Amino acid sequence: MEQAIVKLVHSPDYKPVKPRVIAEKLDVPVEHLRDVKKLIKKMVKRGQLAYGSNHLVAAPGAAPKDNRITGVFRRTQHGYGFVRPSGAAPGDDRRQDVYISANRAHDAASGDTVLVRLTPKRDHARPNPEGEILEIIERQTHQFVGVYFEDAGFAYVQVDGTLFTQPVLVGDPGAKNAQPGDKVVFEMVRFPSHIQDGEGVITDVLGPRGAPGVDTLSIVREFGLPEEFPDDVLISAREQAERFDESLGDRLDLTKEAIITIDPVDARDFDDAISLERLDNGHWWLGVHIADVSHFVPPGSPLDHEAHERGTSTYLPDRVLPMLPERLSNGICSLNPNVDRLVLVAEMDFDQKGVKRGHKVYEAVFQSHHRCVYEPLQEFYDNPSAPHPYSEKVVPSLLALHELYKLVKAQRSSRGSVELELPEAKVIVNRETGEVDNIKVIERVDTHKLIEEFMIAANEAVSEIMIEARRPFLFRVHEVPEEEAVMKFVEVASTMGALIDRRWLENLEPHSYQKLVEAIRPSPSVRVLNFLLLRSMKQAVYSHENLQHFGLASRAYTHFTSPIRRYPDLIVHRLLKAWLRRDDAAARSAPGSLAKDLEEAAHHCSQRERAAVDAERELLKMKQVRHAEKHLGEEHEGVITGVAAKGLFVELQRIFIEGFVPVDRLGNGMQFNERALILKERGSNRLFRIGDRIKVQIARTNIHLLQIELEPLSHPEPQRAPHAQKQKSQKRGRRR
Repeated sequence: MEQAIVKLVHSPDYKPVKPRVIAEKLDVPVEHLRDVKKLIKKMVKRGQLAYGSNHLVAAPGAAPKDNRITGVFRRTQHGYGFVRPSGAAPGDDRRQDVYISANRAHDAASGDTVLVRLTPKRDHARPNPEGEILEIIERQTHQFVGVYFEDAGFAYVQVDGTLFTQPVLVGDPGAKNAQPGDKVVFEMVRFPSHIQDGEGVITDVLGPRGAPGVDTLSIVREFGLPEEFPDDVLISAREQAERFDESLGDRLDLTKEAIITIDPVDARDFDDAISLERLDNGHWWLGVHIADVSHFVPPGSPLDHEAHERGTSTYLPDRVLPMLPERLSNGICSLNPNVDRLVLVAEMDFDQKGVKRGHKVYEAVFQSHHRCVYEPLQEFYDNPSAPHPYSEKVVPSLLALHELYKLVKAQRSSRGSVELELPEAKVIVNRETGEVDNIKVIERVDTHKLIEEFMIAANEAVSEIMIEARRPFLFRVHEVPEEEAVMKFVEVASTMGALIDRRWLENLEPHSYQKLVEAIRPSPSVRVLNFLLLRSMKQAVYSHENLQHFGLASRAYTHFTSPIRRYPDLIVHRLLKAWLRRDDAAARSAPGSLAKDLEEAAHHCSQRERAAVDAERELLKMKQVRHAEKHLGEEHEGVITGVAAKGLFVELQRIFIEGFVPVDRLGNGMQFNERALILKERGSNRLFRIGDRIKVQIARTNIHLLQIELEPLSHPEPQRAPHAQKQKSQKRGRRR
């Protein structure tokens, strides 16, 4: 393979291309694309190949003559920034990003697509190439959110966050009756640069800063999230609901089968249900029944256009911004109990050990015969003989589902699937005041995991069916982590006492990460280490290519099970139904059905997912700052979750928020070890490292910058693994 790549790259008519194109030219099967990328990376390190702009592969010394690239600019609060080359994947090496100094960024804003000219390097200590922005190809937005204030007879808006460090001058604020302290939306008419101030016009007043609902509305506007549905979309939803025909047609009738839903107590839309039958040969026949949303959302309709633009439902602490109108999402598409509903069914045959032996997909009509809720069902599993609300018709299925879940989970684990212990924060908002009542950790129990396990199995089965059919498809992919990112984690985990054999990482695969998870499990700081391990992995994205799923150790994976809230699942349903009906015309008319369209659809869906996740995190941080304001002056036990040259990030255990301790509060002459992520006081043995416990006081908050500043009250308490001392002696022995 190495010789074939060298021969191709050195051929007279070769033009620099992506590793994927090289694999295609060499007829490498898609499932081996990962190996080709890894080999090319090694050949670049050895000097046999070179990366040009946009990460195109070229012969050494044959970098493209054109030193201009396009990409997305991200500016730091210090004025300088980086341009991410177009086509770079979320998890790609950040060292390929182009460094742009403040005076060469001109008036570019974070998120803008720009044209960059590469320039000679000035800072040789920085690994990144350097450049200058020549042109703003496309502004990400002209709309921004901030706090209105007045000074010396002039009106300004301080933009939320660190996008712009200086206030923006706004004209005619009286037109919108803005008052000092109001949160406002404004249109930027002149973007700021290092030589000129910004200027804008207020377009909307959201309300006084801190008023109920204003925080959420600020995030919605800042991230450009959709709010109300247009009238034509609501009309289309009503027409589709009224047109619903309960006749079977060619669908299978499952209305008498024992099928159930399992969801949170506050769930409003139900898009999945499950059934299970024990066969005479001892096998299990699992049915995963998913709402047939595609039946009610015709391609090209106003409904479809709006769902595509939204891409996903966004879940905020005090509201949901749904992908589809409630007439569909909570009504005719939702698998509510005891009513006929249209579904796509993925059925799977599992043997006595939980190994999948077969699968099929078909269209059906069914009824959910019982709605189960996570917590009561868990109580039933913990004590089946105690009184419970379940009928005799569903009890055998419930018990069998739990038994099969454990078998299937064990099989997934045996192939290398990575299980990280990552607690999730839930903000409890007072519905009357809009204030945060509490922030708590969501406890994951078997009933959560049971549904997750069977949805994973269905997603894999559907992917395998479409691969076998050789049809274009939309995959959910998770590529192999970068070796450098993994080694950074190993460095930090080792300083915390984890016993890690670096031979595990010689051929990086899911089993390698499983071993890392086991190595950090004994550590008192296992939760922090799990987050660090997650950060070492790439982001999962959508793709028209089957690049496999590293985290799940899955050869093929998709998103099939949540079409009410995810547009990619809707695309998958359309592709499946076109194949089931042998309807190539329908496949061609469905958005994202052809390979070219799928590539565009994958990129769009990944972007919309990212925007929703970023908005959810930003609002969570805002609510955490609001919650911290109520606890100013309080002392708390915390755990160091991050270490940087500028200070420590500390999670407060009791109220589940993260704050920051500036480095100047820690002592004199602090030295930062970037490899081990340690701050050490010069001239003493005092260390601050990830996982150590520390007592702090909540000193101050800054809602504008979303910062919680902490004051240290104690020296850190090292949290070492039980075998840390043993590891230390082993290292001394190896050195001898």
